[in-house]
Amino acid sequence: MSNQIQHHAHRKHPLVLRDTGSSFLCDGCSCFGVGSHYRCDHCDFDLHEFCATCPPAATFAFHGQHPLTFQPAGFLDGSVTCSMCEDTVKGMNYSCWGCNVCVHPICSQLSPTAPSPMHTAHTFVLDRDSRRYSHRYYRSCL
Repeated sequence: MSNQIQHHAHRKHPLVLRDTGSSFLCDGCSCFGVGSHYRCDHCDFDLHEFCATCPPAATFAFHGQHPLTFQPAGFLDGSVTCSMCEDTVKGMNYSCWGCNVCVHPICSQLSPTAPSPMHTAHTFVLDRDSRRYSHRYYRSCL
């Protein structure tokens, strides 16, 4: 991944890949982030790494029927909520309007499963209804 990019959302200056170690508000999707991101120090402009390099379509674990289509910032009027985190979608997003699915770019990257730190033989499963990772405990594991 390049350390410096030109991005259509910020044409004034190049964006430089940084890890400031602090949180930031992504000017692309309007979601908070921490860690590596593209930044313009001159304008105080930040983009998640994924938001800066979004492909035109993305697959989403909870919408396997077909890919979601990238929509640029300014496409929505603020009345749509993310199908994953349920926060308002204010900027760039992936959507399938026929299926009424809309997600922040960063939410589209959530994995449907994650390794359990409590027991490596099991995984956490992301439950779309509760929007949380859950883990079933088995008596044999305790």
